[in-house]
Amino acid sequence: KTTGLIEELTITERFDEGHSLFFITPDSVMSISRSRPLQMFFFNLSYVLDPNSYAFYNFFMMLFFFGKIVLTYWLVLQFLPGQKLLAFIAGVLFMLYPADTGLFPLRTIHIHSSIVAYLLAVYCLIQAYKQQRWKGWLALLGSSLMIVFSLGQYQIALAAAVVTPFVLLYFGRPNRRMIIAAASWYVAMALILGYEIWASKQPGIEAYEAVLLPSADLASNPIKSIVLAILVGYQRQVTGWVDAFNKLNSIPLFGVYIVVGLLVSVGVGAWWLRRKPDERQALSWVRFVVIFLTGLAFFLIGIATFLPLPSYRFENFRIYLLAMLGSAVALALLLYFISRLAGRYREMVFLVLALPFIGLGYLNTYDQHQRYVNYSLEQQNILQQTIEQAPQIQPDTAIVVMDPIGALKKAYVFYYGTHLQFGMRYLYGSDSILALYCPVIDGSAENTLCQFQEDGLLTNTLGVAIPYNRLLIFETGENGTFRLLSAEEADSAFNISGYDPDARITGTTPPLRASTMFSCVPALSCYKQPDAAQNLVSPNSFDLPETTDIGFGWREMEFTNMGKTFHWTVNRTSSIDVSLSADSDLTVEFEVLYWMDEALIDSLKLSVGGQDIPLTYSPISPDARLYKGIIPRSSEAGRVYAELVFTVDRVVPVINDPSTQLGFALGSLRIHPS
Repeated sequence: KTTGLIEELTITERFDEGHSLFFITPDSVMSISRSRPLQMFFFNLSYVLDPNSYAFYNFFMMLFFFGKIVLTYWLVLQFLPGQKLLAFIAGVLFMLYPADTGLFPLRTIHIHSSIVAYLLAVYCLIQAYKQQRWKGWLALLGSSLMIVFSLGQYQIALAAAVVTPFVLLYFGRPNRRMIIAAASWYVAMALILGYEIWASKQPGIEAYEAVLLPSADLASNPIKSIVLAILVGYQRQVTGWVDAFNKLNSIPLFGVYIVVGLLVSVGVGAWWLRRKPDERQALSWVRFVVIFLTGLAFFLIGIATFLPLPSYRFENFRIYLLAMLGSAVALALLLYFISRLAGRYREMVFLVLALPFIGLGYLNTYDQHQRYVNYSLEQQNILQQTIEQAPQIQPDTAIVVMDPIGALKKAYVFYYGTHLQFGMRYLYGSDSILALYCPVIDGSAENTLCQFQEDGLLTNTLGVAIPYNRLLIFETGENGTFRLLSAEEADSAFNISGYDPDARITGTTPPLRASTMFSCVPALSCYKQPDAAQNLVSPNSFDLPETTDIGFGWREMEFTNMGKTFHWTVNRTSSIDVSLSADSDLTVEFEVLYWMDEALIDSLKLSVGGQDIPLTYSPISPDARLYKGIIPRSSEAGRVYAELVFTVDRVVPVINDPSTQLGFALGSLRIHPS
């Protein structure tokens, strides 16, 4: 199971403080999300059911995954009655479709819940049209409640909800029941959307959607960008299977689970194959073609909510979670069409054709799940070793983590260290503990983020020095070690006095959560490394990967309006870890796409192993530059590992969000032999 990784950590602290967030109001502690009033419903419910672990977060995630299969099965049977095997395969493929990277982080639990609520709303809407008397009215009520619950959590189904009542035309001509059902649907939508708009306009911190809407570029000729994003999205529905196939070397890690999943699929499929032929309803092939084309179109409808937003439209995290339903139905029907060529054995051939896709889907699913579990285990490893060495501490203690190996230079490991305090406070059950992250950059712990001064430790997050007699200083090490520095070690390393860790530790009995929140003891005993065999790169070249984690001091990956990836710097010093070994000088080339002001970008410097790398640049557009430099063979880059360190003289507050400070935006980066 996973534990809180990013937003979940901050949300859990709100629950620990006693806040109820089942319904977020404009004066709530999380009023930034007031335009999604039900977003925290299952977060809050999970906490209420077990405040000392993340067990129910995982339970609800699995419940929603199973719910997707069941609801897809029910819906397909509404449109293609009697096609139970087809409906089951479509449901399984929807659950396993390998096109989105946001299947398993707990931060998406409300999105999965929103999708399940939407699918249930659609099913109830159809039943409201089909059923008579009280059953029809009950289904109508269920449909209205579920679409409110869906859009109240997350608007991923907003575009789909707008067109959903038109599906009733598939079942017959317009009549009184159809008009009532459609009207009820739109009234329910209007109520929740009206409330969300009203809530977002209330005074206080700007609502999340209100922050996003000004960035929507519907009025700035975005057609080319949107069309490209749509094409990229459809392409990913195909290349996702290729990516899953490329993970075959991970089969030894997950083979048993994949076999079990396939056996269950075969068993269910075989059960329906044994039913009598006359139980199958004869359907016109036109219906199958219509549903196939609808599946292809539904993918576009499923991502339509995100298309106006340049920062979202090219992502592959969460934006396909609903749209993959259309992809799954279309793929299932494509296999179904092919199987029709097999004559009397066509149903068995259909099941056989589907099994490789189901197997690859399981492989990709287990692989992605393990990656998030690994992040969780890395966090748990730090928390476990903290509590082992300091079971009880004074309430005003400041826990400082020195990170020479870069264990926290990851978005999903305490969000680059910035969420370390939330994890420590949850573990100890105390809201007075401080936790500070001090990355070791270019071999030195003394940098712009953490400065060991005469009167205490000064960090850029607090702005005031913390006396050394309040600190517990931990240091990361190889193979997951995490140790508390003694007074002698700290004095030797940082030339400080007054540091006394023994005086900070007040007891030997660990807090309750030390026995409830961890998945494994020791945490890294459950760590599995997927596709290790794929990490083969040229030793004398490096291309910046299109991923969130590239080093320390960067924001998460973002996209230009044409799909090009970039990362903003958030500190004066930012670093990228590379793996290189060269027998000659190396050329480094990188693009800077944006910067906060001219003086800032003119102060940009690059160093490797403490050696400054002279840079030249040429403009690639009025607002972008291509930088080049030579890394001499004699510098650190001649070793297996190196660290590229970028520095600017300052970062600048964003005009509409002064709490956010940025430097420059790095686009592509490549290192190759000179």
